[in-house]
Amino acid sequence: MIGHGEKPGSIGWREYYSLLYFISMKKQKELHVYIDESGDFSPYSKENPLYAVSFVFVDPSEDNKKTINHFNLNLERLIGGNHFVHVGNLVRGEKPYEHIFREERVKLFYALYLFSYFAKYKVIVSSLLKDTKADLTRKSISELIINNVDKIESFLKKYQSIILHYDFGQERLADIITTAFVFKYPNCKMIKTKQSESPFMQIADLFAYFELLKYKVSKGFITKSERNFFGNFKNIKNSYLKNIADKYLI
Repeated sequence: MIGHGEKPGSIGWREYYSLLYFISMKKQKELHVYIDESGDFSPYSKENPLYAVSFVFVDPSEDNKKTINHFNLNLERLIGGNHFVHVGNLVRGEKPYEHIFREERVKLFYALYLFSYFAKYKVIVSSLLKDTKADLTRKSISELIINNVDKIESFLKKYQSIILHYDFGQERLADIITTAFVFKYPNCKMIKTKQSESPFMQIADLFAYFELLKYKVSKGFITKSERNFFGNFKNIKNSYLKNIADKYLI
């Protein structure tokens, strides 16, 4: 239908605004946030001193398909199929890796590390030393996460939709995430996501683990299993931690 004053063959005003609406919808940006934690809300102990939460921010418009396919091929080659790499267990040689030689475990870790290096995403990690009282630890980490999320407000406001992926075992953390994200950003929604459902959940696990490893390196202490797996402090810093420093938003 041609509007008043329009020439045959021209775009009518209805079609024009429909086209504008279609373009605006196409421009709407979606952000996926994959969340994992290292440690728990138990009181501080020498064996379990740190609590860390990692947030991996993935823009689906960024092309990660080739990188993901390469990672999946490596998993198929090294461990026989789709598998969630539990980094801490892998390093320590604990279940389900207790029967795998160190050399094979290192190859599996390196496949995940290369994926984390080449994939397109950003990350923030909130971590602190735990308190002797669990309630105080929870209060402190809640305040820290909210503060860190506030620091990236301009980044988050670029997106019309934010989808938060958290693991089934993170119910207590979910309350904190709700306060930090959902209350402030109405365009957020939370989805329970199995760790095996997205390779970016594995990157979240890796960064949470690295946070604990960085703390140990700063204190000049790593476990025997970590030393056997990674080598000395210099190798950990230069071969692993340094190379992914540009992935951090803050």
